[in-house]
Amino acid sequence: MAYQSVGGGLPTTAASQNDREYAALLRHETPSRFKGFCKVLMAGVGILAICYFLMIAVEDNEPNEVPYPAPAKPSQSKQAHKTDPTYEFGDVPFSIGQNALQPTEFLGDLKAPYPTHSFWFNMVLEEGAGPGILTPLAAKCLTEGVMFSYPAARRKVTTTTVSDYFQNDLGFGAAETYEGHKVVAYDSLSVKFEYQYTTGGLLTTHLVRGTPYGTVVYDGLTPVIHHQWSNITAVNGAPAAGTTVSGSDFLIEGADGMRWKLFTESDIELEVSENGLAMTATAPYSGVMRAAYSPTADFDAVLETYKGAYPVGGLWDYEVAGDYVTYTYNWTYEGTGPLLMGAIKHQSDILANDTNFVQKAAYSSMKGPVDLIEGDFWTLSEKLPTITWTAPRNITDHHKIRQIQEQLAIDVAIKPPNDANPYFAGKVFARMARIALIAEEYNATNVQFEAIGVIEQYMDKWLQDDNGDSLVFETNWGGVVTALGLNSWSNDFGNGFYNDHHFHYGYF
Repeated sequence: MAYQSVGGGLPTTAASQNDREYAALLRHETPSRFKGFCKVLMAGVGILAICYFLMIAVEDNEPNEVPYPAPAKPSQSKQAHKTDPTYEFGDVPFSIGQNALQPTEFLGDLKAPYPTHSFWFNMVLEEGAGPGILTPLAAKCLTEGVMFSYPAARRKVTTTTVSDYFQNDLGFGAAETYEGHKVVAYDSLSVKFEYQYTTGGLLTTHLVRGTPYGTVVYDGLTPVIHHQWSNITAVNGAPAAGTTVSGSDFLIEGADGMRWKLFTESDIELEVSENGLAMTATAPYSGVMRAAYSPTADFDAVLETYKGAYPVGGLWDYEVAGDYVTYTYNWTYEGTGPLLMGAIKHQSDILANDTNFVQKAAYSSMKGPVDLIEGDFWTLSEKLPTITWTAPRNITDHHKIRQIQEQLAIDVAIKPPNDANPYFAGKVFARMARIALIAEEYNATNVQFEAIGVIEQYMDKWLQDDNGDSLVFETNWGGVVTALGLNSWSNDFGNGFYNDHHFHYGYF
């Protein structure tokens, strides 16, 4: 199965450029001459924002439940609070609708609004067979257990595409009868799944972005370790098929040439099947198991050094001071020893000077090389771009100014279509707002106020359910979508299935 590392919505965060530009706006005072324009828009945009933030978990991955201990280092994370799992319809100024796609049993006791754009959400939709991208690993939670993959090992590059393919490289299940699995907690950077079995035993996994290890915790179960993509040819350098191996540190080699290190918290005895596709423990086990792809023999020592500490959660935060923004990543972890995590290039480039880089470009991902870093707390800092309301080089030639004024009068007459979806309507609103700004800069006062009036008029149509594709409060997942979008996943670029909302509502 090929996947892309970005995207969102149903059935389908390091800081982005948009994040940096937004942070830059926070440090600039709105020009006084522009405040009138802002006031006209504020009421309409404010109402939309309130309704949109009913699904704040959708876009910002707010934690629905954070059962982990407080971070070791102080943080005033904007995402560290517990989100109320219920919401009231109250005075939502939109019609109420429901998506045909229903929340699944994999969501457990979680309630709407759900974080539909989180990295793990494909894992709980429909049959629950989609992958979650951890970088550098990917994972699936299937009925047979938790499956881990290093997709970059099967990268296919053409003149037009780059594709990484998920295969079940190494999976963790149990010999006991499976009863079900579900999400029990999540936060900004992680999700916790729990597997139940008829005997009462539990299998738990913390899937955390940036971890190079796949980690599971057994409680009174007989582990079955799957190697479904390629049969195991050797364990610790010796032929494996049909043999029994024991210990707590294993090198597993497959017919496909891949090498995986497997670590157990205590000694265990494993029987390798004759076909080399599974290893089954000879007795029930309780404790941690970890696995990591080890590309070379030299890399084995790195994985052995950091096998003891495993992440169970993570939060990020930012703070703007003057012309700089500082981001922090704060992971909670259990076990012993220092924590090993992975960073991608745009993170590594702005990490603090005292960051302990263990190995650069240790792994690959769809977002570039992954550097391994020791530590549970990162600090990243970068200079913000300068953002102004007008172009940095203004026009002073009177003839050109006159031409601009004439063109503004033509452009402002192009009114927004009443039946546009929010993507195109939002772009039209943004264009009209730009016309108002240019008109203000070049003293085309009539055009300026006409543009403001157009925005107000057509924004009202959206907010008052008086256009051809009205906004609807969707109750199954807990968010604002379009009426036409609810009819089909192909309408409005998937808006009704929570796709591309950062584009659609971003223009608003």
